[in-house]
Amino acid sequence: MSRSLVSAFVLALSISSLLACSEGEEGTEGGSGGTPPIVGSGGGGGDDAVGGAAGGSQLPEGVKCQPRVGACAYMDCAVPNAGANHVAACAEVSYATNPPTSGTHYDRWADFRVYDEPVPWGFLVHSLEHSAVILAYNCERAADVGIDCDELSAALADFRENWPEDPLCFDTRNRIVVVPDPALDAPFAAVAWEHYMKGDCFDPELVSDFIDAHYGKTYENICNPGVDPSTYACAQ
Repeated sequence: MSRSLVSAFVLALSISSLLACSEGEEGTEGGSGGTPPIVGSGGGGGDDAVGGAAGGSQLPEGVKCQPRVGACAYMDCAVPNAGANHVAACAEVSYATNPPTSGTHYDRWADFRVYDEPVPWGFLVHSLEHSAVILAYNCERAADVGIDCDELSAALADFRENWPEDPLCFDTRNRIVVVPDPALDAPFAAVAWEHYMKGDCFDPELVSDFIDAHYGKTYENICNPGVDPSTYACAQ
């Protein structure tokens, strides 16, 4: 997939819209056109951020992760398929990984768009089954590493808006979903069916690579309209 629009977006970001970037050896890795990713002053991927959550001994059996070089300390993980059973919206569901990548989910999927409020993963996993990619962020975790959540959420929304249009969609631009997730155990994660990549910050170049690898690749490659999760009691 062409990234010309994404590169233009990244190059257009003004220096004032970015917080202080890591000045270490990996501080300028990633980011289209040489523009560094959005990072904060904390970084490090330690036990309280990404290192312990994304790639340690606590991973469920069968999950395979590898680090991606860059300022965001990403762990890129492949997760065994946990099934795709449907249950009624708001039924109790649980998942082996954080974020989820497959498994029992609601019989309705979330609309493909930018959300200002958290969305239950029962809806989002169904969206993943329809070949979406979800960009999730945790404001509290972002603040822990020195990233302003408003800056992060705005950058993710702009990234989605500048990603190429999906020819299978007729009421939305594409199947990229942006959503806050207070239960996420890292500041940021990109999620697809059976895959996730999470770390300390948002790196547009590496996230573009992730989307190119996984967007539109499931057995249900469709872009039919979903539901507004806020109309369900479980999203209140």
